[in-house]
Formats: sequence, structure tokens, C-alpha cells
Amino acid sequence: MVIHLLFFLNQYLSQYTFHYNPQHKPAYSKMVLIKTFVCALLTLSVATCSPLVNRDATTVLKDLTSISTALDTLTASVTAYTGGLIPALTISTNQGALDNAVKKTTIDVNAATAFTPTESTNVVAAIAVQVPKIQATLAALIVKVNVE
Repeated sequence: MVIHLLFFLNQYLSQYTFHYNPQHKPAYSKMVLIKTFVCALLTLSVATCSPLVNRDATTVLKDLTSISTALDTLTASVTAYTGGLIPALTISTNQGALDNAVKKTTIDVNAATAFTPTESTNVVAAIAVQVPKIQATLAALIVKVNVE
């Protein structure tokens, strides 16, 4: 199922690739950033883990808080973007931080022991909080597609 979703997203987002137009300055393709962002979030379900450290629901909740913070930072930097290389590098750095947070969470989730019903409820609630933040980040990215 995840593979099909990744394939669909890749096909959908690849139609927004950069095409050089000699009449205009080359622009940084923001759709590549969106594609990377979506794929990074989907790695939550397919990455491998390291069983050397004991992980539990508390660790996963802390990791989800890290993702939330990284999403907020990325959304703020994308919203503030008005063009230029330095702000684009800030966005790229923030996207990398989000990617790292997602990868760490994936490793911790896969290595965690079974959660109690209460812990499971808390983890699901923490994930549900991320959905509007992800939507806000994607919306901010889409608004900036035409910024050069």
C-alpha cells in the first residue's frame, strides 16, 4: 500500500518539474522540496531500526514533539520566503531537520516495545496533531511555487 502511494505521489509530483525557459531566469523548483517532504514523512512506515537502545512510548512522544517543532519551523521559513538563495537555504536546512526528526521517530517506533492502550491513545493523539501542521506546511509550499 505504501509503495503504491509513493509511486502515485512520484508520478503526480513529477509533472511539476523545472523546465528551462530562456526568456526567464531559472527558478528553484519548489515541487522538488514538496516531493522530498512527502517522501520523508512516508518513511515513517518503511524505515529500519536499531535495536540497541530500549525505546518506549515516552521516547516516541518526544520524537513526535520534535517533528511538530520541525514542522512549525519549516512552515515559518516557507511562509517568510520571498525569493533568494539564502532564504531558500534556510528552507532546505529546516526541511533536512524535519527529515532527520522523521527518521529518528521511525527508528524509535520500530524499536519500541508494545504500547499499553493508554500509551497507544497518547501516541495516536500526538500523530493526529501533526495532520493540520503537515497540511499547513504543504499549503505554504504550494503558495510559494511561483516565487523566484
